[in-house]
Amino acid sequence: MENFLSEPDYNEIRNGIIALTQKENTLICANSFDVDSLILSSLIMKYSSGYAFISFSPSEQCDLFLRNETAGRWIEVQSKKYFIGKTSFSSFFSLSVNDILSILTGIMTSAVQERRQLSEIEKNLVMNSQSLGVTIENNLKIPNYKQLPLSISLMLSLDPYLPEITGNRVNAMKLVKELGGGETLKLEELNETQLNTLLFRIIGSMSKYSQATRDDVIASRIFYMEYDLLEMAFVSLYELDVHGADRIVEMVFNPSFVEVMIDEFRSNAIRGFSFNIKEGKNVYKVETSLTSPQLAHLVILQQKMKSKPVVIVQDNKNFSSKFFFPKLDGKGLIQVDGID
Repeated sequence: MENFLSEPDYNEIRNGIIALTQKENTLICANSFDVDSLILSSLIMKYSSGYAFISFSPSEQCDLFLRNETAGRWIEVQSKKYFIGKTSFSSFFSLSVNDILSILTGIMTSAVQERRQLSEIEKNLVMNSQSLGVTIENNLKIPNYKQLPLSISLMLSLDPYLPEITGNRVNAMKLVKELGGGETLKLEELNETQLNTLLFRIIGSMSKYSQATRDDVIASRIFYMEYDLLEMAFVSLYELDVHGADRIVEMVFNPSFVEVMIDEFRSNAIRGFSFNIKEGKNVYKVETSLTSPQLAHLVILQQKMKSKPVVIVQDNKNFSSKFFFPKLDGKGLIQVDGID
């Protein structure tokens, strides 16, 4: 039975998912290889009364199907199929302080990857999560400006991608010095004149690949405690690509593990990186030290290039992940051959 809903029945789907966790026998969740669906499946595993497993090869024995298609997402639970549009899978799990970071990471990663605004269901969940320590403010779309120096936030900006600034520590620091600041200057310390100058420079950088306005760089920013959900999206995509699904599952079961993930992402990104993109017939081949095909794809989409699988080129070898090539066998970055 398929339910075609303009707005999915949130409570019915959520109750069906809760019922799954109460099954005392073996539970199998079938999903695609992406952060959002992995987070929902991991949450179900975390609270399952019996044994629960994640499968990337759906079969008739699976209890939960999560399908991500071009037109939108499907959830099949309790023998019912629900079309949920672009709304993330993670937003259908019951909200709690223990899982708020994982749930919001799933929501934000989905929105960032798909270049979309939050759905009404997602917006309502974010608003309701304010009682659990979530804060929302309108500000620049640069990663974790509350915790990081402005130069590092600019350097780590992947959405929006800032040509000659993203990944370039020297140029990011040069911009901060032009504003009259030093290495420790943070965004919130800028006065109105400095902020307007920064906005002008960011929009100018973005305009090298697309028309940009103030509305493209100012957005509703979501924070949970010291965590910036935009940065968490970048971190999760990177970790899934480099290490595989185990990292996302560990984050859900052990929220403190996110510190390990953030530290690894920042440590590698702060060394500096660039994207040398070459378009092939079937894929994009990208030379970069930030070895995440999904993050490279995010940059490619912002440059108005059509979507194709991405492979990372290192030492004349091609590497990618199961996100782009589901049939690959292995974890993290996997060598692929015969790709053009």
